[in-house]
Amino acid sequence: MYVKYKATDAAGRMVFEDSAGRLWKYDRPGDEPLKEHADLRIAMKKDINGEPGTVFMREYDVEV
Repeated sequence: MYVKYKATDAAGRMVFEDSAGRLWKYDRPGDEPLKEHADLRIAMKKDINGEPGTVFMREYDVEV
């Protein structure tokens, strides 16, 4: 799946959007998760500042 960088949430976590408009984020702040290609978790309540959920995406391509 392809995701594009959208914003950084209030907790400093990078937020991404997929082609269907779903928001995804890392479960910790900073750019280390991006460097590690960590799993993305769905943003709860479809909100940039929503907590990272349990549904995650393991395989994705990122545009920053």
